[in-house]
Amino acid sequence: MGLTQDNIVDLANTLAGTTGSTASMNIYYDEVMGGLATRFNPPIVETTTFTIAAGSGSYAWPSTACSVIAIFSEQRQLLPTNAIELESYDGAWRQTTGTEQVYYDGEDPQRSFRLYPVPATGATGTLIMGVASSANVPDYFGLYVALEILEKEFAKPSDHQDKEFSKAAGDVAKLFGMLIGVV
Repeated sequence: MGLTQDNIVDLANTLAGTTGSTASMNIYYDEVMGGLATRFNPPIVETTTFTIAAGSGSYAWPSTACSVIAIFSEQRQLLPTNAIELESYDGAWRQTTGTEQVYYDGEDPQRSFRLYPVPATGATGTLIMGVASSANVPDYFGLYVALEILEKEFAKPSDHQDKEFSKAAGDVAKLFGMLIGVV
């Protein structure tokens, strides 16, 4: 099983002696989890499959994705690339068809990726992505995330601002984060 956002915010509230704001702690939860999900090596990942359609090179990220870690076509991993490499290789890269070799996720609109060359045949794709989950957070992440929330909550100007407590929560979060491998 795992922890939910409510479980972690409740833990943060308990550690703070219920002096914090639950509404702002929920916002900080989203910030902390979003930050973890967009790291180079995100600690919480999910996979999803999608249909690669012949003649269609552009695909939207799933709504839960915060970052793309890897994309596979059937059992073959596609390499990431950038627009400069694609332009230097083939000026008409958006129209070229063939067997997809690479993916590019820097095209507008954001939260989408493009396969190059445009697939000539259909296939099954797999996307591995970093996520900012609000459910099924591993139990060992609970204390780390709660302490990160408390660091933010008690640093901001409010009727319960406590910079010393904020710093202590941040220091302990950093220490615990090193122990579980996220810092």
